[in-house]
Amino acid sequence: MLPFEDRYTRQRQLAEVGVRGQERLAAASVRVCPDGPGRVEATYLQRAGLGSVLQEADVARPEFAHADEFADPSARQFAEGAWRACRQIRRILESHVLDMERS
Repeated sequence: MLPFEDRYTRQRQLAEVGVRGQERLAAASVRVCPDGPGRVEATYLQRAGLGSVLQEADVARPEFAHADEFADPSARQFAEGAWRACRQIRRILESHVLDMERS
């Protein structure tokens, strides 16, 4: 790794993320359901650089509209967890994009 790189260098190069978006991710605290997809979700969120990912039983489980597309339960669980993580990241970054548009 080069001295100016870290694990989030490529993410920051995305227009949707940038330095400010990565800062928002690092400052974010999210709660996830501790079920199978929730464990996948937590892993994705931690690797994206979120500041705090808490697994709590009282978190509502969002409906995964694509569940019927997966015959294999483990593939469905993995896909649902990745989908949930993307929803969380998108929610955090949407506020970042709105701030950029206002500037």
